Amino acid sequence: MSEKKQLERKEIEAILESINHEIRTPLNAITGFSNIIAESAESAEGKKYAAIVQANNERLLQMVEAMMGLTRLMTGTLDFTKSGTDLNLLLEKLATIMCALDPDGKYKIRLSPALKKCPVLVAFERLTQVLKLYIYYIRRYIDKGELEMGYEHPDAGMVKLFVRTVQPSFPQDKSVMEGFNQPDNKKINQGLDLQLCRLIARQMQGKVGISLNNQEQIEIWIKIPVLIEQAPLHRGEL
Repeated sequence: MSEKKQLERKEIEAILESINHEIRTPLNAITGFSNIIAESAESAEGKKYAAIVQANNERLLQMVEAMMGLTRLMTGTLDFTKSGTDLNLLLEKLATIMCALDPDGKYKIRLSPALKKCPVLVAFERLTQVLKLYIYYIRRYIDKGELEMGYEHPDAGMVKLFVRTVQPSFPQDKSVMEGFNQPDNKKINQGLDLQLCRLIARQMQGKVGISLNNQEQIEIWIKIPVLIEQAPLHRGEL
């Protein structure tokens, strides 16, 4: 990359960081005061309205994150640098982060790794971002409960990671699911965050999908190529 291109990229990154800061600062203040109102609400009706405000605050923050991600992707400033990591460790770290963002403990995350260890070379930040957006998406359709996050046994240099609901779930707008599986259908609503996940997967030479099985459990997945150094099986599989 030429010196001029590097300078332009740094300038774009600085502008995007400023935009991100300017948007998030008032949103974080609104979220903080909404939490205080929710905690101090005494009537059932007051708590109901406070919960609605909190849910929409979280959704707005997710939209900002998705828009910033899309902007960075379009400007070529989204980092896809690969690094060595263990998929089990990646899942554990993400589960810890998501639990910290859920102080009321409404959602539990069950980890389902296919292997005891799975060291790979992958774009750690981008894969984490996709799984995080998947968790946020599924949480829109359940008030509380358990989610399952894991990956299937790697096959032919590819690995499929997923986030799914454990209990039956009822998407309010199945057109979003249809749009996620039909990216070329412009008439179907695809959801901003899910569009970002698809574009990230495409940059990683992977693919994505979403389904609602017979038990009405939502599963969202991403399948990407990885360089697997070593993958010992669980003891029960030996």
